[in-house]
Amino acid sequence: MKLTHLSLLLLSCATSNVITAFTSPSLHSIQSHAKTESLTFMRASSSSDQTNNNDSSSSSSSSLSSSSRRAVLNNAAAAAATMALFTLTTTPTLYPANADVTNKIASSSALRTIKRCVRQLNEMEFAAVSSNDYTSVKEAIRKPPLTEVRRNCMILVKGGEDGPDADNLQSKYATFIKELEGLDSQASLGMRGRKNIEMADNYDGTVKALKDFLDVAEKAAELPVQYDE
Repeated sequence: MKLTHLSLLLLSCATSNVITAFTSPSLHSIQSHAKTESLTFMRASSSSDQTNNNDSSSSSSSSLSSSSRRAVLNNAAAAAATMALFTLTTTPTLYPANADVTNKIASSSALRTIKRCVRQLNEMEFAAVSSNDYTSVKEAIRKPPLTEVRRNCMILVKGGEDGPDADNLQSKYATFIKELEGLDSQASLGMRGRKNIEMADNYDGTVKALKDFLDVAEKAAELPVQYDE
């Protein structure tokens, strides 16, 4: 009779813990309940074995002990299977985002940096177009925020990977880098004493390319992150 009561008590505990696990708001809580239940069943099994050993001298209770032990183990297996099912069915499904979420969030800061770069390029106009001041242009390209322009452009490119302008962003960025490197190369040639080196075309191309990139990036940054389902 003691084992029968023990079986009912264990089944009741298992049911209670399964319900608790099902209503738990987190996977961590479910796993905790599963571990606790497993330990309870192991102790119950051990207790049942000890009880059977103590009662082995009585032939009339041997059959009851064996039957009760089987009942306990069956209940334990059933409850464990139920908990495993609840664990699987209550685990949240995570859908990956196409675009990197961190870059998407950082896009607003990157846009502000790009706008400052445009202003810095505008301030270079006299040195690049009117006076061909190669040294000033070379130095200006290596001052903040232009020193951060590549990194911030890439943040915007990655942040717009899930949008309709993804290819356009990459194309505009590539054009800008080509023009910027051309401007820097012309300034270097002029500093080495090469004659008749003009920077106006590369400068105009650099400013236009960065503005074009900025226009597309601002539109792309307004779109929400898209998730695969």
